[in-house]
Amino acid sequence: AYDNVILHVVWEHDSEVKAPDGSLIPCLELKNYIPKNQLNNYFSLIESLHEIPCQETIKQVDSLTVHNMLQRSVINRIERKSERIAKILSESQNDWQKAFFVSLFRNFGFKTNQVAFEELVSRIPIKIFDTLKDKPLTSEALLLGSSGLLQLEKNPDPYIQSLLSEYEFLQHKHKLNPMPVGLWKFSKLRPHNIPFVRMAQLASLLNRNSHLFSRILEAETVRDLISLFSSKISEYWIAHYKPGVIGKIQNSNLSKDAIDLIIVNTCVPVVFMFGRESGNNEYCEKALAWLEAIKPENNSIIAYWKSIGIKPQNCFESQGLLELKEVFCQNKKCLDCQIGFSILKS
Repeated sequence: AYDNVILHVVWEHDSEVKAPDGSLIPCLELKNYIPKNQLNNYFSLIESLHEIPCQETIKQVDSLTVHNMLQRSVINRIERKSERIAKILSESQNDWQKAFFVSLFRNFGFKTNQVAFEELVSRIPIKIFDTLKDKPLTSEALLLGSSGLLQLEKNPDPYIQSLLSEYEFLQHKHKLNPMPVGLWKFSKLRPHNIPFVRMAQLASLLNRNSHLFSRILEAETVRDLISLFSSKISEYWIAHYKPGVIGKIQNSNLSKDAIDLIIVNTCVPVVFMFGRESGNNEYCEKALAWLEAIKPENNSIIAYWKSIGIKPQNCFESQGLLELKEVFCQNKKCLDCQIGFSILKS
């Protein structure tokens, strides 16, 4: 094992190591070169039982170091989210339209129905989406029919019957195949998050906008994106959160928080990656600027950061904090973190 060793580097030199020919291998002992305070700082981080290992000392770190680490974390987070996009591109001859719509549909499922919405978009030729402008019934029939859920209705009311008839025409024209309904989850969902309502919202988005991916690329500000995603669902789904089940839904259209999530999880990664792949850094900078213009998330991880005095001012910072916690703090990668390294040297 030591045949090719020219220098043996150890923490403590407790025994000599010899080469096969019997000669001593030069050894570098590190323990006398590490200041004791740095060693103590290291163990205080690595052995910490806190969720954030440096939570008792992070306030001593200068703001520029924290900002630089958050920026690095945000880029890392976007790149991780882009891995799925890269896979779609590699499998589709660099079809950015498909990569965008798969990401959009998946994120319309939010946490509960992501897999189902991704399966839904796989059942529909992407080129159809650009033909749906100003066709509300066709948009709804395409999505709801392809979901397989409409076909479960034994006694459809007139509106559902009209959707079924329209889907039968689309199915024959485009050779569509409805997905298995077992993927859809309804348990413990609030009315505005039920798949029928989410599909109605998505259908409204497609009905109002053709060439949606191009419009996302052209958008300059978050306000432009909010305008694109602020669509009204049809009257039927305002009054019914399930086929034939009457029940008026409060705030049945996409909420501001839901739009923010779609921008963060769909628009930002896709546009950032498009900028990287096309060599146009303006798209990357625009995607990051969108994060800076959105309010920070409000979840348990961000609440914990706030409790130790780190309060994000926008979504850029909260996304960085989420990544910092999940990738660095949780795995005690303090030496790979600029904040941890700064504490180590203090």
